[in-house]
Order: sequence, then C-alpha cells, then structure tokens
Amino acid sequence: EITVGEVAQPNSDVSYYTYIQNQIQSCLYNDCDGEIIEVSGNKAFKYTYSTQSEDQLNSLGYSSVKIPKNKKIYEFAVYFADNKERCIQQFNQFLETVVIE
Repeated sequence: EITVGEVAQPNSDVSYYTYIQNQIQSCLYNDCDGEIIEVSGNKAFKYTYSTQSEDQLNSLGYSSVKIPKNKKIYEFAVYFADNKERCIQQFNQFLETVVIE
C-alpha cells in the first residue's frame, strides 16, 4: 500500500520544514540514517526501516520519502510485511512518476 499526503500546510509547521531541509543538507555531506534522492526535480530525504523475523523469511517495515518545497513537506510512504525488495522496487518506480508543481 502506498500512502500519499501533504504533511504540512503553508507556514503551519516551518520548524519541521526547516528540520527536513537541514536533514537533507546534512546527509549530502555526512553519513546519515537515510539517503538523499531526487523526486520531481527536488531533493528528498528517503528513510527505510525494516525488521526481520527469527526465520529470516519475513520482514516488516516501511520506506518514506519527505520532499520539502514551498514551505510544505510532501511525504510518500510504503509499508510492507513481506517481499521488501519488490515493495521498495515498486515504490521507487512510483516515485519516478511523481510531479510536484
């Protein structure tokens, strides 16, 4: 399942907007927990979290992308219970189709 949402309204959460911008800048020059990707021509922060079961066959987790633009944060996320690689691949394909104007 892919969820799509606009996280922050204009000027309603500038500190979170600034936090995401700073996270992106920091990750460009330092190691960080996520990665920087480009979505619709904008730098974005991508974070993936997963756990594996004891039998190492199933993983639970999510991958989210936060895109700061015009004092808004656009966030896309996918949650998975198995087939992590396939879910991430499809999520990445989806992100290639995103257009933010």
